[in-house]
Amino acid sequence: MRSLVMSDLETGTEWSHLLGRGMSGQLEGEFLTPIVSDMLTWSAWRKRFPNTTALEMSRTSRRFTKELYADPEQYVFGFDVDGKSYMISMERLIESPVQSFVLNGQNILLTFDREGSVVRRFDSSVAGRLLTFQHEQSWIMRDKQTNSAWDLRDGAAISGDFNGRRLEQRVGIMSFRKAWIRFHADVSEPEL
Repeated sequence: MRSLVMSDLETGTEWSHLLGRGMSGQLEGEFLTPIVSDMLTWSAWRKRFPNTTALEMSRTSRRFTKELYADPEQYVFGFDVDGKSYMISMERLIESPVQSFVLNGQNILLTFDREGSVVRRFDSSVAGRLLTFQHEQSWIMRDKQTNSAWDLRDGAAISGDFNGRRLEQRVGIMSFRKAWIRFHADVSEPEL
């Protein structure tokens, strides 16, 4: 099914990365605190952060290229809102790289950066104001309320009323569709 299982050195607990839960071992049933992270192409990362150094994982690094998503129906971007699991298909994100919606009272913005092949989830409210976004071109999106321009790659406003502000990024994860569904039996895809 292609789902990573991690093992910690301290307790030997095996962890599901899709659930963040101990599956066996001393900490079975415990949950990890998720952190925001991105999986994107090395070329896109280097373009944004040219002085970066990195550890090369020779056994796997060659597989994680833009071509990984050549068959987008195999992949989803998964996330949780108040304990309920959701997923967005890669086909939907490729077709529409900026998506705003509300789930369980939370303001959700998903963006897809084609160059870096990366999906990000943001809170779409700024200073207590709910914003709705539309894709303009390349890596630029605009909010409908103030017409401010935003960088969809990092959620930073680059012009307009919110210039200098940044959307708060939230946790989400790229996954094989079958694995996400198997680990999240109650998953649904939000309606627009």
